[in-house]
This record gives sequence, C-alpha cells and structure tokens, in this order.
Amino acid sequence: MRNIKLVIEYDGTDYCGWQVQPNGITVQQCINDALGKIEGSNVSVTGAGRTDSGVHARGQTANFFTQSRIPAEKYRDALNSLLPETIRIVSSTNAPENFNARFSAKRKTYKYRIRNSAVASALTCRYEYHCPGRIDIELMKRACAYYVGEHDFNAFMASGSAVKDTVRTVFDAHLDVYMPEIVFSVTGNGFLYKMVRFMVGTLLDIGKGKYEPEYIMMLLEPSNNLKAVSAAPAKGLTLESIEYESSGNGAI
Repeated sequence: MRNIKLVIEYDGTDYCGWQVQPNGITVQQCINDALGKIEGSNVSVTGAGRTDSGVHARGQTANFFTQSRIPAEKYRDALNSLLPETIRIVSSTNAPENFNARFSAKRKTYKYRIRNSAVASALTCRYEYHCPGRIDIELMKRACAYYVGEHDFNAFMASGSAVKDTVRTVFDAHLDVYMPEIVFSVTGNGFLYKMVRFMVGTLLDIGKGKYEPEYIMMLLEPSNNLKAVSAAPAKGLTLESIEYESSGNGAI
C-alpha cells in the first residue's frame, strides 16, 4: 500500500463544505468519486480540515492509500480530468506510510477577505465579504494581538460542535490593508467550528465601535461565560495552507 498526499484548491461557493454528507455535493465526495473511477474501487480521502459550506481553499491537504502502480505525480492530471473546474489538484506526491493529512498537521493558516467600499465588486464578490461604511482599522489591528497565544476559544465556537477541548494556540493574527481590501490572516495549531468567522465578526464589531479591542480579552476568559455574537459570512474565508514537519513521524 502506498500513501498519496494531495494538495487541493477549490472554490467552495457551490459545495456543502468539504466533508461527505447526505444532503448535498461536497468537495470530498467529488474527489472520492473521481478516485473511484481511476482505482476501480471505492476510495475515501482524509482531509486536513473540514471547511464549511461556502468556504474556499488554496492549500487544503488530503491523503489516501492505494495498491495501484500509478506514479504518485500522475494522480494530479488524472483527477483534474475528472473533477469540476472549481476543484483542482495542485500536486500529488508520495507520503510516508504514517502520514495523516489531519493528525500530522502542525499549523493551519486561514485568510479572510473584506471589501470596505460603497459598492461590492462583481469580480471578487464570491471570495470576500462586502462591508460598506466607516470602520476603524487601527482598532482592529490592536484587537488582533489579543488572539495570539494559547487560549480557550470556546466563546468563538458555534453551537453544534461535539469538541470537548476548546483550547487552541494561535501563532499569528494580523491585518493586511490594501484598501478597499482588508485581509485578516490567522495561523494556529487548529480551529474550532466557525472559529475564524467569529474572530472576524468580532473584529468588525470593534472596527464599527461596538466594542473596545479589550473585549476580545474578556471573551477569552472562560469564567466570564461570554459568547461572540457576530460570525462573518463563509464566502470571505479561505484555507490558505497547512504546514507539516519536515522530518519525523508522519512528516512530509
């Protein structure tokens, strides 16, 4: 058995998220179906992250096992010939036997794009959140610093998640401003259900003057029993990249 690693890019607009589900077309199902045609049997890929409905990816990672003799690099073109244009395999390579796209991941980076202008863009509206009106970007930049570190992010998790451990480490959180586009970038060891969207929604509330930057510090204190109330729409969010160790168990 060989272990094949895929790096995947997709426009999530028309999909019900990454993970296979009975109520709609998902990215994982499309890849599974295409692999099944190539392999001649059912194959299920393991993804590094379960992006929600409408969320995009530039660097999603997945892996699968095969007994086929097809060279690893050939899977890229073979899959792309069968997949819809909104899903592309960027690369396909051999991985160590113990590599797992989900559990071997060390860092994930997401970007959220906001357009702060009077009129939305017809060309980029599928990939960014249009937020007209005045927002204080300097306040939002100050607020980003409170996200960095190891914290209990329970206040930023949407209901419906079965996760028990809500402590996560955020290595970096910052804004890049290219007016009228504002890009929030966050890198962490893992993220809770809709966590990044709640982080962005809270930043925008701060930018609009609803809260002070220190409000994030209050949300991160479990004893306060507070919950973030604003989640930014899915379409502005992109899974940019996933990092793995360069050597060691399950590394690649």
